[in-house]
Amino acid sequence: MKKRISIYTEHYKYAVFMVILVFLINTYNVYQDEEAHLYLKLFFPIVGILISAGVHYYFKRFIKRNPPVQFNNSTIYTNKTTIPFKDVISVKTLNTNINDRHKLKITYLDNNKSKNNFSFYPRILHINLREFIKLINKHNPKAEVQKQFIGPFKFDDFRTKKSPSEQQTKEDF
Repeated sequence: MKKRISIYTEHYKYAVFMVILVFLINTYNVYQDEEAHLYLKLFFPIVGILISAGVHYYFKRFIKRNPPVQFNNSTIYTNKTTIPFKDVISVKTLNTNINDRHKLKITYLDNNKSKNNFSFYPRILHINLREFIKLINKHNPKAEVQKQFIGPFKFDDFRTKKSPSEQQTKEDF
């Protein structure tokens, strides 16, 4: 079963609804006016549809959106790419944030063994993020996993803690 880890950031749809709402209000006012000519009563709905379609196309085409990121026990799925956990090189926190959620950057090796990366915002309350990081550490212990920001003023290290026998003490030196 795939679990989603990224937020859905396609907010351009809401901008289109606002443009449509403005044109519906203006069209209603023109229709209520008895002195308005027929061409004005037809002009407003047509212009409203054209501008709404233009706003929708602009936001969909030119505004960069986060890829939907999902994972299961062995693979990360993003857009048209599948990435095995064993190919993940690093998970880092970027300085960009929205509502105390810092953007994450995942670097991985593709089929040609060249480095690629993508970034995304984690879901609200970091749902599935701990499990995601633990799976990366499990499949690739050499992966560089940076401490992740979880909530205000709380940093969490997702690496598994070493047992007392594995920890070196000052006496060993």
